[in-house]
Amino acid sequence: MNDQPLVSICIPNYNNGQFVGEAIQSALDQTYQNIEVIVVDNCSTDESWRLINSFNDFRLKVYRNSQNIGMYPNFMEAAKYTNGKYIKFICSDDWIVNNYLERSLPYFDDFNIKLITSSQGRYYQDFKKFGPIRKRPGKGVNIVNPKESRTLFLMNTNPVGNPTCVIIRKDEFLRQRGFDLSLKYCNDYDLWMRISMANKVVYLPEILSYERKHNYQATITYNVSGEDIQNIVTSIKQNLNHINLLDSLKLGFFAFLPFYCAALTIDCVESRKKKLNLVKNQYIRFNFPKVLFHLLYFKCFMKNRYYQIKRILYHIKSNYN
Repeated sequence: MNDQPLVSICIPNYNNGQFVGEAIQSALDQTYQNIEVIVVDNCSTDESWRLINSFNDFRLKVYRNSQNIGMYPNFMEAAKYTNGKYIKFICSDDWIVNNYLERSLPYFDDFNIKLITSSQGRYYQDFKKFGPIRKRPGKGVNIVNPKESRTLFLMNTNPVGNPTCVIIRKDEFLRQRGFDLSLKYCNDYDLWMRISMANKVVYLPEILSYERKHNYQATITYNVSGEDIQNIVTSIKQNLNHINLLDSLKLGFFAFLPFYCAALTIDCVESRKKKLNLVKNQYIRFNFPKVLFHLLYFKCFMKNRYYQIKRILYHIKSNYN
């Protein structure tokens, strides 16, 4: 076992007491044995802390923040405690399959590969059933260079996926200074883009992790503002370096609109009881015609997405004044 490089599995947690045990167990059940599992509880108010401490395994290290520091600052806090050569994050309401590490790690034999991701299953908690697979781009194992990654990020909202999909070399994580905490949303997307623009990454076709969809997900309960979206779009432009007119069109069609949708869906659909303060932001107000243009495009080419967006825009209209 000592010949194997140590892998640090980080599980940041906040109020996922009903799920965090499954996340921890999926880490401890890995067929690859040389691991440390680091759980950092972000001052949860539910039964999380009791459940986390119910495990008896020398590989498990548990910490608790004295106060809630926020979602991605807690990811960074977990990374501080790592001793491994590789960092693997698991969102505390998700889980990984038992051969995740065994299947992923061999690709790090190529030192130029800094990040590995894979396809992901979805489990809908309210319906107690599995949903559509989130497949990764390409057929078979896809090793992608920075130029190819640039195209993927222009044509996809997030080709890499959420943190549970991903394993990273720790030295690259440190070189990139981890997640950008100046962003309040899509911090993982920003980091994946920065790594991909400078290194080779691997996309595996297998389902090696599962995302749990439920009403209390952080991505649903977080109140996204127009300023947050503007910061994300700015980070995209910076990470992709020079963007020409064609790139702008691609971003407009394939990347900008999904960001609008994500934010507006959170405010209008998943959290209807919250104030719709997003549309009052001038960034959205000034770009409203662009959203309508995107709507026309999706009506022609992506009817399924069109009806979702039409419903969202109806909520905007009803709250616009």
